[in-house]
Amino acid sequence: MNEDTRKPYWVRLPRIDLRDCVIFVSRSCARDEEARETDGELAAILEEQHNQDFKGKSLVGELPTPFWRVVVVLGEEDKISSSLQICFIFHHALADTISGLAFHRSLLSALLRQEKVGTVDDEVAHEINMVQTPDLPLLPPLEDLHPLPLSFRCIWNEAKATLFPESTSGLWAGAPVPAVVIPNNYKTRFQFFTVAQTTTSRFVAICRANDATVTSTLQLLIADALFAQIPSYLTTLNVESAISFRRFLDPEMINDDSMGCFVSRYLYSHQRKSDSAEPIDHFTWGESRRIRKTIEAELEKDGRDNIIGMSRFIFSHNHFFKSMAGKPRETSFELSNVGIFKAREKEKESDWGIGRIVFSQSADITGAAFEISVVTGNDESLSIGFSWFSEIVEDGVIEKMIMLLKEMIRRITGE
Repeated sequence: MNEDTRKPYWVRLPRIDLRDCVIFVSRSCARDEEARETDGELAAILEEQHNQDFKGKSLVGELPTPFWRVVVVLGEEDKISSSLQICFIFHHALADTISGLAFHRSLLSALLRQEKVGTVDDEVAHEINMVQTPDLPLLPPLEDLHPLPLSFRCIWNEAKATLFPESTSGLWAGAPVPAVVIPNNYKTRFQFFTVAQTTTSRFVAICRANDATVTSTLQLLIADALFAQIPSYLTTLNVESAISFRRFLDPEMINDDSMGCFVSRYLYSHQRKSDSAEPIDHFTWGESRRIRKTIEAELEKDGRDNIIGMSRFIFSHNHFFKSMAGKPRETSFELSNVGIFKAREKEKESDWGIGRIVFSQSADITGAAFEISVVTGNDESLSIGFSWFSEIVEDGVIEKMIMLLKEMIRRITGE
C-alpha cells in the first residue's frame, strides 16, 4: 500500500502468522515452460485454490487468518528449480487484479534486495529475512476517493430496468441463478492457455493496424466462438467487461502499485450473425472498433454515471443477492483484461525475474455464466483463463469454445 500519513480509513489488522498464509506445493512432473501452451498441473492447483475459502483455522490457535494467501509451486520432488510459480490468492473485497500485479512487482523487488546482500552466514541471513511490515493506514475505499456522481437520467434508467426488466428471450446466459446454494456444492472449474510471444506480437500489431484493441478483438472472437456452441435460436450475448477506476483517481494517492479494489465495468451486447459461414467468417474489424468505442465512451465519463455509483442505493447486500435466486442471469460472460505486466527497469538485469503470468478468478454464482481472465506476462505472452461452474455451463461448451478460440487467433494472425 502507499506510504500515506493520513488517518486510517479502517481498523488496523491484528497480528497474523505467516504460516497460515504461505503454502508450498511440489509438482508431480516436470514442465517445459517454453514449449507448452498450457500447464494442466498449475490449472489444477489454481482450481483447487478457488474452491477453498479464507475461513481456515490458524496454525497458532487464536490468531485470525487473512483473506489472502501465497502458494509456492516447487519443482518435482520438492526441489527448488531454476524457476518457481508463485500464486497470490486474494479475496476481491481486498484488491483488484492490478493489485495482484503490484504484489508480484513488490515480491520481485524484495528478492532483488536480498540478492544484493550476497552470501552471508545463517545467523545474519536470519536477521536479513525478518521483514518488518510498515505501520500504515489502509488506503481509502473507492467511494472516499471519487464522488461517483449520478445524473437523474442514469438513476431513472437503472430504476426502470429494475422495475421493468427487458425480455431475456434469445439471450444465452447459462443456467439460471440457483434457487438454493448449498455450500461446497458448486466448484469452480478453471482452464487456461498461453499464446506464444511471436503470435501475441502479431495479434497486437494487427489489432492496432485495424484501429482496434486486444480487449475488443478478444471479446468479439470469444462471442463468435461461443455462438458456435449454443443453439441457433439463442441470438444474443450480453458481455460485462472490467475497467480500472484508477485512471480517474488522484495519482498522488493511487497508482498501479496501490493495493485496493478500484474497478468497474462496461456492457456490450452481441447479436448472432448468419449461421451459413464459419465463426471466423463472422468476425469484422468494424465490430471490434465499435466495442473499442464503447470502452472509450465509458472512460470519457471520468467515473460519472457508473454502475458502482448505484451501489449507494443497495441498503442490504444480503437481500440484494438473495433476490436473484432462481432468476435468469443477465450476463453471458465477463471479460477482464488486466493488461501487460512490466517489471521496473532496474529489475531487468538480475538473476531474479518474472516471465509468464496467469490470471484467474472464481466462477460467479449470481453473475455472468463464466469468467474470462486475460493478462500479458513479462515474457510478452498472452494468457487467457476461463472459470465456470459445470452446473451453470456444460464443460463441453467451454472446452469446444476454447479450442475454436485458439484456431481463430491462429487464423487472424495468419498462422
